[in-house]
Amino acid sequence: MGKIITNSAQNYAQALFETGYNFEKDLETIQQVLSRCADFKNVISNPAVDLKTKYVILDEIFKGKVNDNVLQFIKILTEKNRLNEFEQIQNSYIEKVNNFNKMQNVEIISAIELNDETKNKIIEKLRAKLNKNIIPQWNINKNIISGLVFKIGDNIIDTSLLNKVESIGKNIR
Repeated sequence: MGKIITNSAQNYAQALFETGYNFEKDLETIQQVLSRCADFKNVISNPAVDLKTKYVILDEIFKGKVNDNVLQFIKILTEKNRLNEFEQIQNSYIEKVNNFNKMQNVEIISAIELNDETKNKIIEKLRAKLNKNIIPQWNINKNIISGLVFKIGDNIIDTSLLNKVESIGKNIR
């Protein structure tokens, strides 16, 4: 949510999505290796290292641990020098899978911790309004005073008291 995704990352994610849409865990495995192993990322991204060597390294690390289609995909990203966009590609791919499965990530911000009954009511209303299954991410921000803030993709619905007070202040000026 709210992450900038380049057109090329969206195109690569679409290509992977078209080969299958059950690769989230494989992509997470690769992302963990990329984020935890700076040496690996440096070698794979280094233009001085020939492509065959890079493929051997990728096979050594990922063969049997991720789907063969995903391994091929990573090799293509390596060949095209697009591994630096991997996180964007992963985010775009997850969005595509969620859309296909009629699921929507929603960040819900409240001033206080909400009880389960209230959370369930909010989720049900969102589900009915959006006609999608909701994947909620609950956060607390005491500064909003009361009300809720919903972040749905690039859209923000702000029903907080803080927003209303700021709005009144702007209108007075």
